Amino acid sequence: MLREDLKFITIDYLRETNQLSVRSANCCLYEGLDNLYKIITFFEENGSFTKNKIKNAGYKTSIELDELCLKILPKIEKEKQHVYVEIREVKSIIKELSEPEREVLISIANLIDKFELEIKERAHIISYNNNDIFNFAVNYCIGNGNFPMFGILGMFLNLDNDRDIRMSIEILPVFQDCISNKLNEVAEKYNLSRERVRQICNVDFCNIFDITSDVVEHKKGGRFFKYYELLQSRSNWDYVLDILSGIDIVTHETHVFRRNLQKEQNNLSFEFAAQIIAYIFRDVFIIYGSRFNCNKKAQEWKYTFLIRKIYTDYFDFEKMRDEFEIILCDNDIEFFLDIEKYISISQCWINFDYNKINRIVDITKTILLHEFGLYSDEINGHIRIPAVRERKTIDVVYDILKQNGKPMHLKDIFLEFKKLLPEHKYTIDNNPERLRPSLYKHNGITTVNRKSLYSLKEWNHTPRGTIRNKIVEFLEYKDTPQTVECITDYVNLYFKTNEKNVYSSMCSGKYFIQFNVNLFGLKNKHYSSDFKKIEKRENEKKSFEQRLRDIEIFIVKNKHFPFSVSENNYEISLYRWWVKIEKRRKKLTPEQQMGVDRIKRVYADFNISKEEFDWQLKYDKLKTFLIVNRRKPTANGTENDLYRWFHRIKRDFIDDKLSEDQRRKYIELVKLI
Repeated sequence: MLREDLKFITIDYLRETNQLSVRSANCCLYEGLDNLYKIITFFEENGSFTKNKIKNAGYKTSIELDELCLKILPKIEKEKQHVYVEIREVKSIIKELSEPEREVLISIANLIDKFELEIKERAHIISYNNNDIFNFAVNYCIGNGNFPMFGILGMFLNLDNDRDIRMSIEILPVFQDCISNKLNEVAEKYNLSRERVRQICNVDFCNIFDITSDVVEHKKGGRFFKYYELLQSRSNWDYVLDILSGIDIVTHETHVFRRNLQKEQNNLSFEFAAQIIAYIFRDVFIIYGSRFNCNKKAQEWKYTFLIRKIYTDYFDFEKMRDEFEIILCDNDIEFFLDIEKYISISQCWINFDYNKINRIVDITKTILLHEFGLYSDEINGHIRIPAVRERKTIDVVYDILKQNGKPMHLKDIFLEFKKLLPEHKYTIDNNPERLRPSLYKHNGITTVNRKSLYSLKEWNHTPRGTIRNKIVEFLEYKDTPQTVECITDYVNLYFKTNEKNVYSSMCSGKYFIQFNVNLFGLKNKHYSSDFKKIEKRENEKKSFEQRLRDIEIFIVKNKHFPFSVSENNYEISLYRWWVKIEKRRKKLTPEQQMGVDRIKRVYADFNISKEEFDWQLKYDKLKTFLIVNRRKPTANGTENDLYRWFHRIKRDFIDDKLSEDQRRKYIELVKLI
């Protein structure tokens, strides 16, 4: 072992491989000794760790560090004394051998030749007739016993001049220390639309790692197929499992993996290399935080991690990370968390297994260290949860309103919020709705007429409540029912509205009753018998359970959720009720919420837009026509609609206006022609 090699052995690696305890590792990190080279240097310069203790290190920690150094130093000294055998000495030895001994050597040489021939045959397959890659693969394999698969993949990507490959490399973190360009910049460079560039990078390129048999057939002979085939030769990649043997979580600082990437003479990023491992060995590892996975959850992670599946099958690390993000955002007071106790009673367990607690605790500590910079302390291994330094969201929105001096719309409040807290997670999400809970929680904030207009309760000059509140207020002071005109005049003193809105509010409200001659009063007041009530024509309102059953029957019958635009008034009525439920405008009991969740889960495939539903109807109709008639529809008679629709989706396919599912279905139609 060369002394310089010690620089690549990090504290994390020593801790992961149980060469150092967590306590000793943290002591070294506090002292700035973040690799084995610095630890050995400190030991040599100071004599030992017991004589010159580092900060926070007790007697046991110092002894442990001394023992580690004494174990490593002889290996370095031994290498200095190593003597290489000269070739001439080998020749002189061969001359002194007997005939049988020479035959044994010849047999060994033949085996070596056979081994080299087999290597060349396999290298020829994976090199795709590229001489540079072939020579590199053969020479490396002879010296190391395996092909440098990461190195080969990196060479292919560097040599590939295909436009789509170059765009993917410019946008995605394929190589180390490469600055990812924005979609707009790349689109302008290659004279393509932004959406087309996004499809190529985030769909076509990333599908190399998540590919189905149908897609493989479709892309056969295409620009990405050779990469797919390279990843399918699992036997060539098995050496990676040997390298990662005994490691439960792989990070960008895992020493043995970093060393192997350097050894294979490539500069692939850890994130890209980890995605390759997760794809090839998906029965062994699960990846978290990869930008090569096209889902929003993956984008929330700061770093990429590979965790063994034997632990992810039992514990939800994604949910655990979300919980800590909430804890760190909302925490007011600094405290110490017993991580072992936290894990043992956590709701993140998928299948609880007592024997896996210690391993999962170690994995969790590694994630918390990299994602949030949380260290465990030296005494009992507890993790310090710091107090939130930035102001609470609820206080920020209050100050924004107070400084403005008048009611503000939610969107305007959010614009000011982004200026004050540009690094806040709500600002990064760019979603004004994230502020709404804070506006509801604050005792000093109220709504004005509309739910998205907010004011301070202390402002007496600002009208509070809604149009309906003002109608009730007006009618409470009147002994007789009032006309819509009179009621509207009063409401207009506070809110700008019209008779139609006032009439609608009273007809739909539970507080009002209608009399003849277009008069309205309050249900809880008694009026003279001279005023005749107008009896309801409709039956009493249906219960929640009846409404939910109506929704379910409609979905089963029509194969879609109710649409907002329809010739059927009943469908529109169902749509309006369902929207109120979805947007939580109605307060539900736990049992009612379970019923709603069941509808969403069972009929998730039917929750599509009207445009998607109409497209699917046309597709089914055209597919049936092609199967029955075995020809394309003509432009004449009843076939004209199908003819025009087919040519329209053909143009949409060429112009990349179809979704991935629609593109697949279009290809199926083409195969039927």
